[in-house]
Amino acid sequence: MLAVRSWAPGSVLCRLKPVVWRRYISESERNFRRVNTCKFDIHICINGQVGSDDFEDGPAVVGGQEFCSESGLHGQSGDVSRKSPDNKIGNGDIVHRQSVEGKNGPIQAQTGLDYAERTRRAIPDEDVVAAILKFVSIDDKSANKKAPALSAKNAESAGEIDDHQFDFLAEKLTGKRGCRILPERFVVAGRMTPYEQFSAVKGENPYEKRHDTRISVTSITPKNWCELQRMFDVYSGVLEKPATAPMIRGSKEHLGYEHHTHPQKQFSLKVNGKKRDVHIEETHTFAEKEKLPLERLGTDDLGDLYTQLDRLGERVDSDTKMLAGKWASSILRFLSLFQFGECREVLVNALYDVKGNKLLDSRGGKPQLPLEPADYIIISGIIDHLKLESGSYEGAFETYQEELKSSITDALDISDLIHQIAKKSRQWADRSDPMIYMTVKDIKTRRTASLPAPQQIQSAISQVGMYRKFLELLSLDPEVTYHMMIANALKRGVDPYAPLPQAVVFPLSLQNNYLIKDFARIKLGKAIGFRPYDQDPFIPRDYSSNVDLTLPEDSEILSVLLGNWKSPPTLAYMAARLAQLYHLMNPFFSSIGSIEYSNKGSIFRQINCRYDEAAINDDIKHGMNLWLGKREPEHPFFAGICKRCVFRKQCEWNLKNNDGKKAS
Repeated sequence: MLAVRSWAPGSVLCRLKPVVWRRYISESERNFRRVNTCKFDIHICINGQVGSDDFEDGPAVVGGQEFCSESGLHGQSGDVSRKSPDNKIGNGDIVHRQSVEGKNGPIQAQTGLDYAERTRRAIPDEDVVAAILKFVSIDDKSANKKAPALSAKNAESAGEIDDHQFDFLAEKLTGKRGCRILPERFVVAGRMTPYEQFSAVKGENPYEKRHDTRISVTSITPKNWCELQRMFDVYSGVLEKPATAPMIRGSKEHLGYEHHTHPQKQFSLKVNGKKRDVHIEETHTFAEKEKLPLERLGTDDLGDLYTQLDRLGERVDSDTKMLAGKWASSILRFLSLFQFGECREVLVNALYDVKGNKLLDSRGGKPQLPLEPADYIIISGIIDHLKLESGSYEGAFETYQEELKSSITDALDISDLIHQIAKKSRQWADRSDPMIYMTVKDIKTRRTASLPAPQQIQSAISQVGMYRKFLELLSLDPEVTYHMMIANALKRGVDPYAPLPQAVVFPLSLQNNYLIKDFARIKLGKAIGFRPYDQDPFIPRDYSSNVDLTLPEDSEILSVLLGNWKSPPTLAYMAARLAQLYHLMNPFFSSIGSIEYSNKGSIFRQINCRYDEAAINDDIKHGMNLWLGKREPEHPFFAGICKRCVFRKQCEWNLKNNDGKKAS
């Protein structure tokens, strides 16, 4: 608790009118919001009365230290707006302290929150007074004037990033008490690698088998904004940032494309007397529409089903439910790709061998199975768009599609679909002269119908190449891929062999109707036709569970899930089907990738690029070397990035290069 208390009547602060000190508080809150949270409590005496305002998200003010840096530079002013090059909303975690074992023994993640809590009692009153006087006028004439309204725009442009906002980070990165400048070089000599710091801030130990610290494809892509800024965020413990207008706009555009290709139905249900909105993705299939469960179940039927599932009282782990939903969606969308030619927003990942400093690649020899999760780092991404296109002659895909449709005996049986797609791919896909090929595409949203800087285009090309690389690695050996998916779940802290509760199984079956016949096989203890799963010793075999629900008479498709289960539905089953579907992609790979630039929901430009595996390997290794502490972060590739950066007033590189100069 920081407090300015017991000001004597007649003091400087007492002469301020309420509108003035309220303006100060409002400005202070905006300026302090960039630093992690602690309680900020100001008591100001006005005309003999003490007023108080509490800010739950106001930061501690760190003052009283002199600038200390080898370069001896001071901060510069400018605008504080932030912008993400991907225009997507990211996910983050609450910052807190965690001790882990590092390369030199026990280490702790020092976050902004910890620093503020540790130093809050050491801040002298005179420093607080100085901060207050920076924002308000103390003469009576000024105090009697009406305070002008502060707009968000004025607050940003005037706004005053505190010159000492990141003192705690500068001290941490330099190891020098009182240092104010954020150094250019601090990673290689640091006690914690960026990956260790990232894991610790998330409250995890990177050396344990089960932890959820994944690296995103965008975080290792070269020339993707500014590595210095990203590392400053990581070491200050900031993993989540407010969504900016470009990010929100970009997310809406992506969602529009996704729902156009994969439409959803929305239901407003009454579940246990309460309203619940449920969104269910439609199953795109060759099967007759009237045979699908959602076509036979009304809103009341669905409400009754969800009510019964709620009353089962099953414990549903949120991480398990989320991963099951993502994997079920990927299975559905990959099947849509092979039957209808495209899919959007699908998962892709790779395992990075920390000791070997390379991706797990079965072309170099099959690894020892099962995989040891602690030996690898997950690199994950979401592919915006996959498309099967006609190659050597026009209309090839449409002809393939008709042949596939006529060869399928049961359009809702995954086993039959996988078998027939594999046969057709051998006839239609030839890398030397492909009649059908697959293109990996990434969508970049733009505020105007104009292309970005060449460096950003090159960064997008590298990102598409990484997606292509990861997909190919997953397509090589389905047995290895199956164990990669198992390791992926384990590293997330999710047991892939634990039975999925019926409160998860039934909603998944409604969303992805292809799962129903597989679940019926598993219920009877039958094999699904994929040896690594069918012979996996960790799959529960002595299992018995009775599912007793009341379903409408015309929902015979779902009724196969009722009764006694001899084997449980698990995430391992989904890992098996995903491994098979990734493998089906292998014949369709081509050297062509695309970046689609979108404005206001319309693609205005597509840039095709050629896949260069050697260059992509170098980019991946270069990106991972930063996270593993083997190189220093690179500076931004154009000066405009610094103008939007909250670290700019204390960033050594910016102060040396952008003080009246153009960034190189």
